[in-house]
Amino acid sequence: MPRLTAAQRAIPWLAYAETQVGYHEGPDNHNKFGVELGMDHEPWCDLFVACSCKNSGHELPPMAPGFPTGAPAVIESINFAKAHGLWAPSKDSGPGFQICYGWDGPSSSPDDMHTGFVVSAGAIGSTG
Repeated sequence: MPRLTAAQRAIPWLAYAETQVGYHEGPDNHNKFGVELGMDHEPWCDLFVACSCKNSGHELPPMAPGFPTGAPAVIESINFAKAHGLWAPSKDSGPGFQICYGWDGPSSSPDDMHTGFVVSAGAIGSTG
């Protein structure tokens, strides 16, 4: 991830996320975000989002039964956003928004979904 601009760094969870650039999980998906939220050895992209918000002082609401903050999996983030009128097309996003997508496009299975933060947004169809 390129260095954030001052405006992007003013978004607390993006500033925290920037401090985590270069972090790698250990064997069998061992990761500090899963440890912090009681779900070690699990895919951790949504756990990273939850910890970035929590550790920047902007804790997310629980998005799944029994989960402390945010969601344990991308599908739960998606379902929560849709149920609470927070779902929007990516073209309407901006820096700091959580983005959810499937590696195989809109028909991706829940196991093939990923999430993170939008750092910057370009024109529709751009990749930069």
